[in-house]
Amino acid sequence: MIEQTNNIFIFLGRFHHLVNHFPIALILLIFVVEFASRFEVFRQLKPVITPLLLLGTISALFASLLGYILYKAGGYEGDLVELHMWLGISLSVMISLTYLIRVLKISIKDDTKNIIYLILLSITTGTVIITGHQGGSLGHGKGYLTEFMPHSLKSIVGLSSTKEPANIPLTNVNKAIVFNDIIAPIFQNRCLTCHKTSNNKGGLSLESSDEIQSGGDAGPSLIPGNSEISEIVKRISLPLGDEQRMPKGKSPLSEDQIQLITWWIDEGASFDKMVNELNISENIQSIINKTAINNTSENAHSPLLDTMLVKELQESGFHIWRIAQNSDLLRIVYVKFGDSKFTNEDLLKLKPLSNNIAWLDIGGSQITDEGMIHLSEFNNLERIHLENTAITDEGIKSLVSLKELAYLNLHGTNVSDKSLNPISQIESLKSVYIWNTNVTEEGISQLKDKRPNLNIETGLSISASDY
Repeated sequence: MIEQTNNIFIFLGRFHHLVNHFPIALILLIFVVEFASRFEVFRQLKPVITPLLLLGTISALFASLLGYILYKAGGYEGDLVELHMWLGISLSVMISLTYLIRVLKISIKDDTKNIIYLILLSITTGTVIITGHQGGSLGHGKGYLTEFMPHSLKSIVGLSSTKEPANIPLTNVNKAIVFNDIIAPIFQNRCLTCHKTSNNKGGLSLESSDEIQSGGDAGPSLIPGNSEISEIVKRISLPLGDEQRMPKGKSPLSEDQIQLITWWIDEGASFDKMVNELNISENIQSIINKTAINNTSENAHSPLLDTMLVKELQESGFHIWRIAQNSDLLRIVYVKFGDSKFTNEDLLKLKPLSNNIAWLDIGGSQITDEGMIHLSEFNNLERIHLENTAITDEGIKSLVSLKELAYLNLHGTNVSDKSLNPISQIESLKSVYIWNTNVTEEGISQLKDKRPNLNIETGLSISASDY
């Protein structure tokens, strides 16, 4: 059995979500009091600034420490998480410098010291606002604060109010606008998480025709009429293990999706032409027809997001968020209170939301191998926490059919080397956590041979490089 990591660190790390509100409130309060105390009517507030600044410094350092522990021990990953972490560390440094400048007796003129102090305090306040916003984005999706901002105000502050294309059933494929009805839905579902106006990684946004034609830091994203030298086709066609393949960290685009994008570019990458205005091969016609059937079928039979069920789940102990702005994909975390237990029967309650759930945290629950069978129907599941549950090797077999699964936490379970073969078959999987299980070092070595790019966390060290 692999040696267990001290679970007290995971327990402590999760208090970051509670503690981090304290320095946020203190720093904002200090900023207001500092400038208010410079007016005669509020002059009596000045003595409280230094002790408040000390408390803010201590709490910021403590919150950053807990956040770092959570980042390392809790299985968090991604650019947004790392940005939030470094902003938190920067905040701790800035408030510490602000406090030291205020209390230390240093050989500079009072006016100069005062200016330095006020500049540092202002930077600290700005940093806490940005850091808090990034933390909110982790829980509620990017752009959470601005999602319902009036369009007029968005224009004033320079935010895009472009409406994302809707995935509409293709009832008449020949009259369909190729970009709006066929290509844009692919970008929306597979690319816009990282390549939209508000989050354009690599300087590339695929949210509007103008931005697509502008390209990104690597140059033009496409060359109309020539898919072979178009960067977007190159990236989506690379082998699964290639670090430049897109979408990064997720399952690749289907062959049909790649062929549709390739065909659209070869036909001139028009943003307003209909299908019947372009040259179309039998193969492409077949793919478009199949897409039309699938879209119509999904809209006819897929359940709408059941808001009443969501409310009921929240009242019974679930925390539920959208994973991204304007997305119907959900992150669901079960939080145990008192004697409450999450069982196989509770998992059945989630099945109406099976197509909406992308992140599911049911660690510490009463789920068994019997309940795991239902998880095979959660087609959009990307992350699942099953730590400290009673599942065994038999239950892991139910996860093989999941095509989007990238993160799997199994620590504290009874899985053994028998689970490693089905785990190796989950091609989309990036990270698996298997400390304090019955998995052996020999089994891990064999898994590494099969999946050299898989990040295997044993509780002792990371057994494969992140990518």
